Amino acid sequence: MFNNLMHALLVFLVVYLLVSGSKACIEPAAAKTTAQTEQATSTVTPDTGEVLAVTVSNGNTTIPLTVEQYQAISRIHTSRRFDLTMIAWCESRIDPSAIGDGGLSLGAWQVQPRFWGTVPSTIEEQADQADRIAAEHGFKPWTTFQGCEGWRK
Repeated sequence: MFNNLMHALLVFLVVYLLVSGSKACIEPAAAKTTAQTEQATSTVTPDTGEVLAVTVSNGNTTIPLTVEQYQAISRIHTSRRFDLTMIAWCESRIDPSAIGDGGLSLGAWQVQPRFWGTVPSTIEEQADQADRIAAEHGFKPWTTFQGCEGWRK
């Protein structure tokens, strides 16, 4: 019980520290910097305090995440985090084992190995890879960078 309560407190603290305040976000279509506030809330079990899920929102769009997904996405630079979360949601519903485009696109961000190298097997490493791609090339490598059902910029 104590360990679960400490875990829930730690996750809450991490979530709070990661999303408090304003963060700069690159608008992919306009390539300009704007201010965007990202908020996260967590769902815990009342009896154990175990964190079951995290919801991330930018005020217009809310994305439900598992704790594992949130931990992986938390590795992404804050200026790209919400946009890359939306891209992964549009591409695969953030499924690290997703296969698309007839086997050409792999992982949560549907990365094509022929362009970007081997797609890692873990969601954490996939988040790191997507963050590197976006840092070097912006969001245009993804066809969903301007939106998908439920996401419009």
